[in-house]
Amino acid sequence: MEETSREQDFIQWISSRDGVKIHEQIELFHRFPNTGRGVRAKSYISKGDVLVEIPPTCLIAPPGLIDEENEIPQILPISKHLKSHDPPLSNWLSLVIKLMYMLTHSKEIPEFAPYLNILPSTFSTPLHFDPDEMKLLEGTSLHSLLTAENLAVVYAEKVVPIIESSKGLIDKSVCDYAVFARAASIVPSRGFHGINGDGPYLVPVADVFNHAIDNSTVLSIEDGTFKMMAERDIARGEEIYNTYGNLSNAQLLHTYGFILEDNMNDNVVIDAMLMERCADEEDIPNFHQRIEWLISRGTISEGFVISKEEMMPKELIDAAQVLLMEEAEFQEFKLNPFQLEIENEDDEYVMAVYQMILALVNVKLNAYATSLADDVRKKKTEDMSRNAEMALSIGITEKMILMELRGQLMEEIRDLQPKPQRKKGKKDRR
Repeated sequence: MEETSREQDFIQWISSRDGVKIHEQIELFHRFPNTGRGVRAKSYISKGDVLVEIPPTCLIAPPGLIDEENEIPQILPISKHLKSHDPPLSNWLSLVIKLMYMLTHSKEIPEFAPYLNILPSTFSTPLHFDPDEMKLLEGTSLHSLLTAENLAVVYAEKVVPIIESSKGLIDKSVCDYAVFARAASIVPSRGFHGINGDGPYLVPVADVFNHAIDNSTVLSIEDGTFKMMAERDIARGEEIYNTYGNLSNAQLLHTYGFILEDNMNDNVVIDAMLMERCADEEDIPNFHQRIEWLISRGTISEGFVISKEEMMPKELIDAAQVLLMEEAEFQEFKLNPFQLEIENEDDEYVMAVYQMILALVNVKLNAYATSLADDVRKKKTEDMSRNAEMALSIGITEKMILMELRGQLMEEIRDLQPKPQRKKGKKDRR
């Protein structure tokens, strides 16, 4: 079936569902030259107008978040099986498995077939990168996240046992790893969460809107109904955007498979454990104990977020100060923690803190497979896939942030160094 035909079937289907409202002046599947498929205003739309309203009966929800009487009849046995799992499954995993079944049995589920037929089967998220494209992410914060995630392991150790215990309800030969990878890509990229963080839910129509930081809609949820309203006046012909949140390009690429130019939310995450490489164990006694203690009490997270807006977050400065403490001082600090204020310290102490942070920045920069100069040259001179361009951009942005922070630190350290005193009684030699 052609894509436009599937889209028309979807529009006809969703428009016929009880409780669904779609503003008559929006076009759902317009092709834009830069952003591709999106939502367009066919004529002027006023601020406050309801653009889309989708009731609970049109949502695809995790089994644990939907009453049995509201579940799709053909899915009810699967939902019961997933809800009865011990220990309880996460909403994400239960929805992924439910969607796996729906994707492979769409012809048997006419209530949702038109929606299932427009869901993507190809993706530009790193999960679907080839080895050469993945190599371009080495050293980045995103690469660290991807290394920690292993969907093949999740499928083998969690999904397969659930399928095998379904007593024939789910066919493993049909719901194989490829179907799992597809469903596991659809749910995070198209899922919405409720006000209290419940979800994810798949919400037809609402998931057609593209993302922009300066968006034109506001999303609300009332009694399980998802409602999108115009946050401002929208001109005729304008693309209507939703916002997926204040996300960096690494987060956007990881979840949705795209990046933005000049993303104000870009950052780089430095693993706190990298601080171990900034000094010898003898210089920082009980290093791991100190870091784990700082994490456990919430003083720091497992990674320091360095952003364009906040180059030296307080938690990074605090961690450096704790690691520089003498062992007796640290033990006393553990018993009676107090607010660390670097502004009240002398120049020599502040310089030591900055030198540790500078060492950490250099460790992070050395973790990348390539230099900033190499990346910039490669992007300018070589033909590459869109995935490769996005991967390269992630590394370039991170390195630029780190290089700027390094420059700031080196300047601060120079300013803090004692100024040499000119000896009296000697004339300048010209």
